Amino acid sequence: MPLIVWDHSYSVGSPQLDADHQRFLDILGRVYDLWRQGQPDTVALNALFDELQSFTDEHFTREETALAAREYPVDLLLAHHEMHHDLKRRVVEFRTRHLSGQGPDRLTDEMIRFLKHWLLDHIMNEDMKYRPFFTQQRHA
Repeated sequence: MPLIVWDHSYSVGSPQLDADHQRFLDILGRVYDLWRQGQPDTVALNALFDELQSFTDEHFTREETALAAREYPVDLLLAHHEMHHDLKRRVVEFRTRHLSGQGPDRLTDEMIRFLKHWLLDHIMNEDMKYRPFFTQQRHA
């Protein structure tokens, strides 16, 4: 069972970015499934870290490029970029702690709680700010 079920209220008005956000929720759900097993499998967790880091870079580049193309205000785009940078830094931090052998159960639990909060808060409060730039473009 997924940790977070995608809901239409999470839509930012861009099918591609919505699909990306759904993939983030899927990755988070797979981390959660590993954690629920009791002792997260190190190889599987490493693979999820790889996927999360790679996809984070890919998605943030795609999102920021799309926002710039829609003439999203520069100050908001820069602030958005900083939030993305902070998340990427935290993911690297979690991975470094994981590779150093810090308790996988506690670390995985902490990471799940952080990512769940960050993703939902970011989508609902930050990404929704750019929704009109996608929905108005479609109706124009």
